[in-house]
This record gives sequence, C-alpha cells and structure tokens, in this order.
Amino acid sequence: MKKVLTFFLFSFLIAHLGASVELPEKLTAHSRIFEVQSVLQKFPEEVTQYTAGAVEYSTIETLVRQFLVMEKDRLRSSNSWFEKAPKSLVQKQPLATFIPFVEKRTFAPGTEIAFWGDLHGSVHSLVRCLNTLKERGYIDDEFRIIRPHFNMMFLGDFVDRGMYGIEVIYILMRLKLANPEHVFCIRGNHEDKNLNVHFGFHDELLTKFPDLTQKQINELYHIYDMFPLAFYCGTSAGLETNYVQCCHGGLEVGYNACNFLQSPQEFHWVRQIQRNSNISMLPVHMKQHIIKTFPGMELLDFTPIAPTSPSTIGFMWSDFEIDHPTEKIARYNSGRGWVYGQSLTEHLLAQASSQFVKLRGVFRAHQHNGIMLHYLKKDKGITPLWDNMVFTFLSAPAANLGFPCDSFGIVTLNGPYSQWTLEHIVKAAY
Repeated sequence: MKKVLTFFLFSFLIAHLGASVELPEKLTAHSRIFEVQSVLQKFPEEVTQYTAGAVEYSTIETLVRQFLVMEKDRLRSSNSWFEKAPKSLVQKQPLATFIPFVEKRTFAPGTEIAFWGDLHGSVHSLVRCLNTLKERGYIDDEFRIIRPHFNMMFLGDFVDRGMYGIEVIYILMRLKLANPEHVFCIRGNHEDKNLNVHFGFHDELLTKFPDLTQKQINELYHIYDMFPLAFYCGTSAGLETNYVQCCHGGLEVGYNACNFLQSPQEFHWVRQIQRNSNISMLPVHMKQHIIKTFPGMELLDFTPIAPTSPSTIGFMWSDFEIDHPTEKIARYNSGRGWVYGQSLTEHLLAQASSQFVKLRGVFRAHQHNGIMLHYLKKDKGITPLWDNMVFTFLSAPAANLGFPCDSFGIVTLNGPYSQWTLEHIVKAAY
C-alpha cells in the first residue's frame, strides 16, 4: 500500500509540474523571464536576415497601449512641467508634431542605477543581463524590481541594425509597465521613424507582421514620443546636489539646463534650441573657433520639428572628441553633428551648474564608431573619458559591430559625485 501511494504521489507531482512549466510557442504579455529565455532559444541569435518574430503583434499592441496610457497620465500634470506644458503630448492620437522634452529626478543617497548603452535588437543579450539581475536578487521572474532603491536606465537605440528590435521593445515595455517609477528609457537617434526606414526596423516590422496597418505602425512609433531626450539624475550631499546628464548622444550647446536643475519640476519642454544665443556667451576663443569651424546653419537658433530637422539635436546625435585629441573645443562631423572637446564640455557643464546644484558629467551611448569603438571593445562596453566626466556605454553584441559582450553597469549614487561608484557587469555573449 505504501509503495502504491508513493508511486501515485510521484506520478501526480510529475503531471502537475509538467503542466505548470509548459512553455508558450511565442512570448505573451505575461511571460516570465525563464519563459522568455526558453522561447528565444528557438530564434538564433547570430542571424543576418529577419525571420518570424518571437511575439505576436497583438501582444505588442496590448503592451504599447498600456504604456501610452500610463506615460500620458504621468506627463499630464501641468505642475510637473518647468515653464510651459505641451498639452498635445498627452492627446489620444499619435503626435502630428515633434515635442522634445527632458526629465529630472533626485534620488536618495545610495540609490543604484543600472545603465545599458545601445541595444540595437540584441534581445538575447538583454535577457541574459536580466537573468543576471534576477540571480543577484535585483528583480524577480515577473520583471519586477525587488531590491530597494534600484533603477534601470536604457540610453536609447533599441532598434535597427540587429534582427530582434521588436522583441527588445517587448522587454522594455514589460519592464516599464512593471516598474513605472524605476525604469527609464531615453530617446536615441534611432528612435526615429525616418531612420527606421533606412536602418532596418521598418523592414523588420513588415517581415514579421505583414498585415500591419499604417495606423498600427504609427501607434507603435508613438512610444518614441514618450521617451525624454535627456534624463538628469542626481542625489544630494549636504547642501549640494550633483547631477549627471543621461542621454543617447551628448551635449547640446543650444540648451542650458541651469534653471531647470534648480527648479522643483520634473519635465522641461525643449521648445527652442538656442545655439546662436548660447554660443554668443562663450569665451571669445571658443566662440571664434566655432564660428570659423562650423557651417552657418549649425549656429542658428531653431525650433525642432523632427529629430533631424532643421538640424540634428545634440542630445540624440553629438559625440565627444577622441579621434582628434588635440581638438579641445569642438568640430563638426558631417552627417552626425557636433563633436565636443574637453574644454567646451567642461565649460558647458559649469555653465549649467549653480552654487548648490552641479552638473558633473554625461552618461551616454551612441559613439560605436572610430577610435571610440576600439576603446569600447577593449574596455568591454564602458569607456570613461576625461577623469570620469563622460562615460560611454555599449550593450549591443548583435549589431554587427564586432562587440561580443553582454555588458551593463550599476552606478551607486553616494552623495558627492567623486564618491559615486560603477560596477561593470560583463560576460562573453557567444
């Protein structure tokens, strides 16, 4: 009798466990991280052509709509905006106009923020990184952050180049919906429907979901409008508050964050890029160098009507000088925009600072080319510049860059900027 009962219980447990771990063929709106890993195993990581997607578009559509409702609710309060709130940003339909904005948050000392650089469709790598965080007790299997004072910052370029851009969007939506106040997505230069036509994501959508309507495509692209161009994150140390600018590209000489950083508001609508006005206030030698070096159109004030029109915006496009180390001010790189040297970078950070509020540095991605790409490969994904004034992150092993690493960093905000720490978490991707 005892043997029969034991056999029955064993059989029941096997049947029960087998049913509980039955895995879906595609990702769902409720897939757990271990299920996501299992589904993605059916989709080769190193491919050069788009194949059937790992997620049905109905799932993406559900998540995107939930995200848009959540973000518009967050942005709706006029009291949260410095100066003027852009009412059209929270309308129901996708925007007819481009409304760039920046965001700010002051965190408690000891807060940890995980940073990712360009992802470019590297969904397998991203999920491995999440699994690492799960193993270390930062998140659970439902994409929820469970470690106190932990946040996640994604520095843009989620799609294009790699083959799994829509799957990356799926993961980001899951993270953001599960942790609305602790996960932040920055708008990169590839969060632009016009670039998506030329660099792959538009083709990916039409290959994986051939029945998509233009209305559905526009709704998907509308999520880009909810991403800030820059996120100023900081913490207080005594009377002083130290911020860094988290963005995809880099500095924008036409935007001075000084007044915004001193305000209590969270958001600022960047209605005007004031290059001519701000360049006129630079030291004479810097002003003369820029006027002599740059095309006249790059020196004008302008109202942004698109991410690249009438000019590229520095938050999304600019770089930092590493190819020509003798250039200390700035040079113009046709097709990409401004390249900032050390002395101009120092000056603009100081200009955005005040007695008790300091802008200390820039945490960014984007520059996976030239000598910077060489250093990013050597440093396995995080390259500091100029005594930690600038950090460049790269997290895209599937973007055909010859970068074979799963890489992200966890920054701990320990009061004064000089005491902030960075833990680089890196593993071989292949």
